Amino acid sequence: MSRFVKTVRILRDGSVILFVTLILLELSLRVFHHVNPTVFFPQDSYNRWRGKPHSIHCGFPLNSKGFNGREFETKKAAGTYRIVVIGDSFVFGVVSQKDVFTYLIEERLRQSGNVEVINMGICSTGPEHYRDLLLREGLELDPDMVIVGFFVGNDFAFGGAEHRSLGLRVADHTFVGSLAVALAHIGPRFDGQIVQDEERCKDYLPSFDLDTYLKIVSERSLIFSRSHSVFNACLRRATACMVETKRICTWRDARMLVVLMPDEVQIDAGLQSAVSERLQRKDLDFGLPNREFGKRLTSEKVEYLDLLEAFRVASAGKRLYKPNDSHWNRAGNAVAADALYDYLRKSPATAESKK
Repeated sequence: MSRFVKTVRILRDGSVILFVTLILLELSLRVFHHVNPTVFFPQDSYNRWRGKPHSIHCGFPLNSKGFNGREFETKKAAGTYRIVVIGDSFVFGVVSQKDVFTYLIEERLRQSGNVEVINMGICSTGPEHYRDLLLREGLELDPDMVIVGFFVGNDFAFGGAEHRSLGLRVADHTFVGSLAVALAHIGPRFDGQIVQDEERCKDYLPSFDLDTYLKIVSERSLIFSRSHSVFNACLRRATACMVETKRICTWRDARMLVVLMPDEVQIDAGLQSAVSERLQRKDLDFGLPNREFGKRLTSEKVEYLDLLEAFRVASAGKRLYKPNDSHWNRAGNAVAADALYDYLRKSPATAESKK
């Protein structure tokens, strides 16, 4: 038998053994995850990246529910106007608890009435998760108002085939692949159901190097192109989810407000130029998703507040995002709190009207 034939057989047998091993490992991991769910593996539940109760985040302990806010009782105190805020890491906050916009706005609203603002933000979630979290945990809190934080940067394309069509990064759908990625990238910083990285809490430290950040922003910036094939599909999906969430709120006699949270690329001209050059596209309209989404929400009678203009104005004098990171820093959270407070104070059926 020639050396070539022996080599081919060895490679063939080795490939078969490797394939069977990976299949058995995949099945074993799926069984393990079914019995003992963990963030390392793909799952649709909003609990995947839920905070670990009482763990420390940016110097403050999370509450017993794993949220970045004060402890709260399920039963609402008499005479209290309760606002529940649902969203992803923008609502959870990558700053200290007392610098998150939900905390800031509660402090201001309390000056004119008995108001409670409950932060129910969970990192790496999207519109479908917001709806599910409201149904399963939010409604039992008997909210008078539900605020849904909608991050323009990735909430339009959250879930479904739109991720791949838009070129956005998605986790591997195999458990073996997901475990490999998790061990390589987040294993050293893993603590319970949330990755603890206190360095990200420092406003002055960049979260990524510039090239990595530009890649991330560029991949999700195709939503700013009207000519992109899946933009309308993303828009329909997001609108349908917000309409369904509004119906749930209406059913429980709670006011709902969608807050459009701008991506940094929407307000930073230099970043816009870098992204346009990287994508080699000249048709990017960085206000497009907000305008089109606003029109659809208005037609469906869904109340919304767009923070884009407030952030564009405020960004002229200070930095509102962490360096090389689309999350708001302390100043950005303060701008969001100011805009939201002004809106609630001027609009009907606010906390002040419940005094």
